[in-house]
Amino acid sequence: MKELINKTDAIVISPETLSFNYLANSTILQFFLEAGVKLDLFFKLLWRHVFTVELLRNRYNLKTQRENLKFFGFDQVDICAGYPQGTRDQIFIAVG
Repeated sequence: MKELINKTDAIVISPETLSFNYLANSTILQFFLEAGVKLDLFFKLLWRHVFTVELLRNRYNLKTQRENLKFFGFDQVDICAGYPQGTRDQIFIAVG
């Protein structure tokens, strides 16, 4: 399979890199499912978003949170301005 990928513009998106555990453990999603809310459209749009993000990361070689922020025109100083030093790591986790 690696030979095929090297000869084409194909990429491999590993399911392990996606947020399946986050979704599986989501109490909010479980609440809506138990309430009978149809989430088909939500999941359809979510997977489009996930694959788009993975394609952008691969196309522009975005490996770190800093590279992600720079790609969208944000600088660390812009996002962290006015926040105490201890909360900056939490901001990067949320944004990255």
